[in-house]
Amino acid sequence: MAQKQLAETLGTTQEWISQFETGRLENPSLGTVLKAFATLGIDLNIDSLPGHPARNDDLDTGDLALDEPSFLKGRRR
Repeated sequence: MAQKQLAETLGTTQEWISQFETGRLENPSLGTVLKAFATLGIDLNIDSLPGHPARNDDLDTGDLALDEPSFLKGRRR
């Protein structure tokens, strides 16, 4: 997908996409980044930091992982 097409899909500019791709964009919106990943079919996995093991017994996420992000609701590929 071209930068211009992605920018139009996300409601940003081609310059925003370029700066994000090259790491020059400071503090990009998490929502926009997640929407870009979803649009491009990129999976995001978050692991604990080295030396900080995840303690799943302390965190009840319920069905959080099964919830569809709001920006994808109703959208089908």
